[in-house]
Amino acid sequence: MTTSDMSTETPRLTAWDLFFEDAATAEHSLQTALTDTGLLKTLPEGAPVLQAAAAKYLMTQVAQQVLQLLQALPMGDMLSGGWGHLQAVMQAKAATKLDGSSRHVALAAHEISFGNEPAVEMLLDEVPVPFLRFALEAAFSIQACDLEIAGGEIGHVGLGSTGVQATLRSNAITLLHCPLKQLDIGRIFAAGDGADAR
Repeated sequence: MTTSDMSTETPRLTAWDLFFEDAATAEHSLQTALTDTGLLKTLPEGAPVLQAAAAKYLMTQVAQQVLQLLQALPMGDMLSGGWGHLQAVMQAKAATKLDGSSRHVALAAHEISFGNEPAVEMLLDEVPVPFLRFALEAAFSIQACDLEIAGGEIGHVGLGSTGVQATLRSNAITLLHCPLKQLDIGRIFAAGDGADAR
């Protein structure tokens, strides 16, 4: 199992990193996907018909909001949430919360599924109206891990090789897909998160 100390200077991985490697092209890539799928052609009821400049502005705003939503989802939180549903982890959390102790939970090779449904809203007459709902699905494949649980919370995490594949959809249309790729283990958890790679 590989472990590493996470420094606060290295940015931790987020859902954004599933689909993009270069910040300079991320927005353009997402705008291209939105255009190719035609998702922005249907506006909420009551929205005015958009001229070309307004449609381009809407495209830019939607792409920027989706990128911000992806950046706000740390991969460490995705994994911690998935581990929190495992029986051995739930038992260790309950026991350590009750008695204040710490426990180690060793997990062999396993998978964790993560799902999130962020939404983009549009303001019509200064009232937020749902515009697009997205479905983010990620499947993590973890060789092995060692979780230290203290006070009912996952503290330190030792991870083995970890891979992920993911898809971002809207209205059952695939916008972005990430084929299986290996993650930089040292960037999954940031120091001070409550769960650190070590």
